[in-house]
Amino acid sequence: MSSKHTQVGLRSRILDIVSNEVELISDLLVTTVAGVAYGYIEAFWVPSSVWQPAVLILFGKFAYYHVGFLILMLALTTGLVATHFQWFDRDDHRHKAHIIYAVSTFLAISPLAFMVEDMTWFTLQLRPIGPNDWTMMIPYVGTLGLNLRSTWLPAWYIGVFISTWVFLTIAMIVADKSYQGFKKHLQRNLEDHRNG
Repeated sequence: MSSKHTQVGLRSRILDIVSNEVELISDLLVTTVAGVAYGYIEAFWVPSSVWQPAVLILFGKFAYYHVGFLILMLALTTGLVATHFQWFDRDDHRHKAHIIYAVSTFLAISPLAFMVEDMTWFTLQLRPIGPNDWTMMIPYVGTLGLNLRSTWLPAWYIGVFISTWVFLTIAMIVADKSYQGFKKHLQRNLEDHRNG
């Protein structure tokens, strides 16, 4: 076997190993950048008058810019999920894997964007999270989080970390199986083309 074939085979094996991980890492990076950017906008350009009760339109807790951020993140994460469908086996008529992958990826990165935005706001304001800050409040429960002495860690941050890890793991398992199926599909087509 020539060294050229060995290099192509090695490159193909490396791409097989990291393809899904690179895509999911890119999703995490895009989501993180979007969350940081929106946190920056909120920290420096959203006037404090937005916090007045008259403008909190949703459940008396969320302002217009919160709703705008929700729509932005839903559009972003839905778009990121849609880009991954190229790897799914076209001959696989069991669309259950597609749905599991899409929902898992969406559930992993959507809450992460909100957490990153929230953390960015507090970081840029150079202010620790206090027990009475709105991010610590859970409706009908009250303040829920961990006191870390210099700041508080909201309980929902812990939930986001855990759910992101669980749903990304599920998405990677499903994507890997689908990618392998798609690769077999391409190999069959290549063989058919050579023989036909």
